[in-house]
Amino acid sequence: MLKLIKKTAFLSASLLMLSFYAPVVHAETVFSAGGGAVLITSPYKGHDSLIVPFPMVHLEAKHVYVRGYSAGVFLWTDDNDMNELSIGLRLGENSFDADDTDDYRVSRLNDRDRTLDAYVQYILRTKIGNIGARISHDTLDNANGFTADAFYRYPINLGAFTVTPGAGVKWESEERTDSYYGISGSESRRSGLSAYNPNDAISPFLTLDARYTINDRLHVFAGAKVEFLSDEIEDSPMVDENKIILSTVGVTYSF
Repeated sequence: MLKLIKKTAFLSASLLMLSFYAPVVHAETVFSAGGGAVLITSPYKGHDSLIVPFPMVHLEAKHVYVRGYSAGVFLWTDDNDMNELSIGLRLGENSFDADDTDDYRVSRLNDRDRTLDAYVQYILRTKIGNIGARISHDTLDNANGFTADAFYRYPINLGAFTVTPGAGVKWESEERTDSYYGISGSESRRSGLSAYNPNDAISPFLTLDARYTINDRLHVFAGAKVEFLSDEIEDSPMVDENKIILSTVGVTYSF
């Protein structure tokens, strides 16, 4: 049960996909809740894909928001809510538990704990799509270093359906990649894997999200994100994949 709870926190990445194109209404409070499931692939050797249930909470108020596993405070929005600047906290996307791999050498490595990132985020919503950027830093000293994301998404309204394709890029500092993909000298001697110290990494990603409105309160959603891992990550001896895939499906109810 504990491992299930830990893995559920990994869902922050997939839930954040929904937040990028969710409507923003600051004059009144908007709240919805629901649940669903996510399919997660792991880049680490010996890990199978996981199917995990998760809760979904979305709150948009005048000064604060909760979007999945992120929560923040608006520093500035304009009258039309086209521009949004905020600060917040979000659960980190990565973790590694040596007990969860069936690769013997990889199982001899140290665990890599999930972190809680503090971030600054800017989103610009226009008629030709939504553009955004976010920079984050570890607050728990689990991952160290910075990450930065930039994205573009274009919502397409088709009656009750909204389909949102998108693309972006993620940068991870050397400290961050070393925390989750590096292998120290002591780990190398214990596991038999080569020591590895990656540099900073740039990984592009694609997203595709869909939302169907059943009625004014009930909505069904699905989403997918494919992150193509940088060579700095892919070359790690503890990694055997060149991409990470997150797929979500669920339902929400607006109150």
